[in-house]
Amino acid sequence: MQYLFTNRFEGVSTAPFESLNLGLHVNDTALHVNQNRAILKAKLGASKLVFMDQVHGDGVVQIESGDELPTCDAMMTNVSGIALAVMVADCIPILYYDEVHQAIGVAHAGRVGTLLQIGQKTAQRMAETFGSELKELKVWMGPSIRSCCYEVGVEATHGLESALHVNQNRAILKAKLGASKLVFMDQVHGDSVVQIQSGDELPTCDAMMTNVSGVALAVMVADCIPILYYDERHQAIGVAHAGRVGTLLQIGQKTARCMAETFGSELKELKVWMGPSIRSCCYEVGVEATHGLESALHVKNGKYFLDLQRANLQAFLDIGIQRENIQDSEVCTCCDQAYFSYRRDKITGRFAGVIVL
Repeated sequence: MQYLFTNRFEGVSTAPFESLNLGLHVNDTALHVNQNRAILKAKLGASKLVFMDQVHGDGVVQIESGDELPTCDAMMTNVSGIALAVMVADCIPILYYDEVHQAIGVAHAGRVGTLLQIGQKTAQRMAETFGSELKELKVWMGPSIRSCCYEVGVEATHGLESALHVNQNRAILKAKLGASKLVFMDQVHGDSVVQIQSGDELPTCDAMMTNVSGVALAVMVADCIPILYYDERHQAIGVAHAGRVGTLLQIGQKTARCMAETFGSELKELKVWMGPSIRSCCYEVGVEATHGLESALHVKNGKYFLDLQRANLQAFLDIGIQRENIQDSEVCTCCDQAYFSYRRDKITGRFAGVIVL
C-alpha cells in the first residue's frame, strides 16, 4: 500500500491552474488534466486510477473494476492495483487503509459532507463490506482549510456549532462516569443488537451490549424509552432504544436474549431499567400507528394513546425477567420540562440512558 496527498506542483497545466490540477470541472484544458492524471497514475504504479464526480453528498461506492465513473463522495475497494482519488481545494481529503483485509477508501469531507458524516459512513461501509475492524483502521486527513481561515456566515454554522457542543457534552458525561470509553449508536429504529468489544466501535443499531469494564454504553432519546440492562453475575450490561417501532420489533426482548446467548445471562436474574419517556397521557397517535400494539392502546374521547411502557414491561415478563428486577421511571418526558421531548418541542436535543461496568 502507498498513499500520498498531491500539491500543485510537477504537472503540466498553465495559469491559473499551474500545474498539477486534477479537476476536469474547473475549466482547465482537458488534455492537461488528463496528462496530470497520467503523471499521478504512473507515480503510484497503479493499473487503474478512479476519480469521483463529487457532489457534496454522503454516497459511498464500492469500486470493483477500476473502470467505474461514480457520482459519490466516497469510494472503497479491495482490488489490488486500483488507486482511488479524492479531489479537493479546501475540503478535507480522507484516506483509509485496512491492513488486515487489504482494503482502502477515500472520502471528500467539506462542510456539507462533515454534516452528513461522510467520514464515519465510509469507515462503517468498509466494516460492513470488507469486515474491517474500526479499531484497526488507519485514517489520514490531508491538507485542507483550517479554522484560522475558514470564515463563514452564521447560516453555515447550523449543525456544526452543535457538533462542538455535543462533543463537549459527551466528554462531560464520560468524565462523570469515570469511563475509559463512551459508545453511542447511530440509531435507526431497527432491531439490531451489537456487541461492543473495544469501545471504539461506531455501530448502526438500536441496542448494544458489552462485558468490558470501563466501556460505557449510551442510548439517546427524546420520548422513546431508553432501556438499560445489568447482569451482575456475569458482569455484562446492555442498552436498547425502544420507540414505537422498536417496541413492535421487540428490541427490548431481543437485547435481553442476546445477552443470555452471548454472556450466559440468566433472564430471571437480569436487572432492567426503563428510563424517562413519553407516556400514554401524551402519546397520541393515529389509528394506523396502533396496529400490533392494541394491548398497549388507550382510547379517550375518540383519540388513540399508546402505553409503550406497559408493552415493554409485558414483553420482559413474557421471557422470564422478574417483575421485581424491572424498574420503570414513570416520568413522562412530554410533561416534564427537565427532559428533551420531540413530541412537545419538535426541534430539540437528546438525553441519554447510560450504563458502565
